Amino acid sequence: MQNDARYAEAYSRNRVAKGYGSLRITRELCERGVAGALAEQVLVTMDIDWEEHIRAVRRKKYGLQAPASFREQAQQSRFLQYRGFTSEQIRMAFSNSE
Repeated sequence: MQNDARYAEAYSRNRVAKGYGSLRITRELCERGVAGALAEQVLVTMDIDWEEHIRAVRRKKYGLQAPASFREQAQQSRFLQYRGFTSEQIRMAFSNSE
């Protein structure tokens, strides 16, 4: 027997540490048989600062420089979207660039 809540929490912590966003983590948990509501609840209770997390992921991949052109920003946005961040989080990451 396996406790879905403990599995979801451990899996989520691992994926957050690897730089993934809430949408992708929730989808992956659902694919592994965890209820969608439980997956979302686990992410909420983890108390993650998604704003800082998305900035750290972007910084790790692209450095401290803000995108110089619309093309670069679009490329970075697609990367962050692939990683599972919401559109709102992505806009926030670029509006408050370091």
